[in-house]
Amino acid sequence: MADLARVFDEGDLDRIAGGRASFEITVPAPWADRTCEVAVPRRLACALCEGGGCDACERRGGYRLEGTERRVTVRLPSVLGGRTRIRIGRPFGADSVIGVLLLDVVLGEEPSASCSVVPEPEQPLARASEQTTARNRAVFAAVATLVLVVLLIFLIRGVVD
Repeated sequence: MADLARVFDEGDLDRIAGGRASFEITVPAPWADRTCEVAVPRRLACALCEGGGCDACERRGGYRLEGTERRVTVRLPSVLGGRTRIRIGRPFGADSVIGVLLLDVVLGEEPSASCSVVPEPEQPLARASEQTTARNRAVFAAVATLVLVVLLIFLIRGVVD
């Protein structure tokens, strides 16, 4: 994720140098609280003038991204309303013309072609816990069997003698 994906001081994003660009994606409701990868287009609208042209974007109405790596990974909020805006600081690195990307997430039936859900990683701790539980059961069964064998030996010796 970007450096300032989770910001405690909202002013930190305001102090980032560079342009403010906006982009909109549509996601279905089940994607809430999931990590999403977004392929960002080469041209982005200026978030300040919404494409009309201003001093920030040098009257171009937007920004053109160079290079091939134009993907951002973002964790979607746990509750998605009709429209949610996520501010991502330095989404393409410190050298990019974009300082902050305003990602508008719109709730819809079908996801935008530019975004996909990132598969959740397996929980290694849960798997380790399951393995530990199975190992503990095996050890308990072995010890219980050994105790029973020893008791049987003592009982047989006591009956024979």
